[in-house]
Amino acid sequence: MISPKISQAISKWGLETLSDDREGALREWTPEVCSELRDYFDNDLSRLLHDDYFLGLRRPRSDMATEENVLYDSHREDILAIYEENKKRPINLVILIEGIGSGKTTLYSVMTWLEWIRLVCRYNPHKYYGLMKDEIIAFVAMNRSETQAKRVTLQKVFPKFRTPFNLDYFPPSKRRGQEIWIPRNNTLIFAGTSNAASALGYNIFGGGVDEANFLETVEGSKRNASATETYDAAKEMHDAINGRMMSRFLNPITGHLDGMLFMISSSRYPDDFLEKKAREHFKLGEKSHIFVRRRSLWDAKPKWYFSGITVPFNTKTKKIEADEETLTRLKDEAEIVRSERQKTIAQNIIKETQNLESEVADEG
Repeated sequence: MISPKISQAISKWGLETLSDDREGALREWTPEVCSELRDYFDNDLSRLLHDDYFLGLRRPRSDMATEENVLYDSHREDILAIYEENKKRPINLVILIEGIGSGKTTLYSVMTWLEWIRLVCRYNPHKYYGLMKDEIIAFVAMNRSETQAKRVTLQKVFPKFRTPFNLDYFPPSKRRGQEIWIPRNNTLIFAGTSNAASALGYNIFGGGVDEANFLETVEGSKRNASATETYDAAKEMHDAINGRMMSRFLNPITGHLDGMLFMISSSRYPDDFLEKKAREHFKLGEKSHIFVRRRSLWDAKPKWYFSGITVPFNTKTKKIEADEETLTRLKDEAEIVRSERQKTIAQNIIKETQNLESEVADEG
């Protein structure tokens, strides 16, 4: 017996029973399960982030030997803010400008999985968006080169699709080593090049461009219609992906575009493509479909990651303003902090190794 709440969801989202074509999945995908997932996505996003059945992400600690499967508090705030803002106005482009080493690619991998979940919340997304069942719905992961997209970006994304939830309902295929293909609902996450043409031919629901500000820009390039214009690979990527999204994934009820494109990078120049889009967002105000978040390295990472020692620095003269005695004291303090942190991490590695050796001995 289906509850009234489930019946309303079925009516609202255009759900209908699909054939039980499991494609290696362990559990049947039903409208009831889909509706429950949709409820988590709309009202309890933290559960999808931190529950072990889903992503199972942890808060990093200062005594951790590695930072695998962790999510910084700052990035958790960004994720929740993006989807909360999306309830007020449609967000189609997310601009994240952060310092080098701040975990941007990890954040992108989490967002890719969440956008895939958003698509899955349409029980039959192909029918909802008017696509044939044999057509692939794709998410593109772009970087400066296809090699970087595969080795860096896609490698971060793949573990997110090995969650217990995915293995139960939507396991990725082992037949496509360079892509993440989920045959049960015919969705694909693939690595693209810095060439905008790599997005052509796909039904792209969303995706991301990593290191967007480090892509090629050429004055008077022949790749532009006008030889006097500047060729900007980031702009070309944005326009190509956005065009594919707009032509296929407009919501049939609201008329708004459902998917999101994430463009992530550290800053380089005042006229970088992401900086231009950020200015466009602030100019448009509430009419903007762009979400912008800018963080320095020390704002993105946990406070304990840094020594807590500050140095007076003049941004105009580009010089540290401190006498020799102060500099010596600061260096000594920094060395003490570094030594203590290394000692703590070493102790944790030894403890984990001892636990592993005990488990092997017990099995023997």
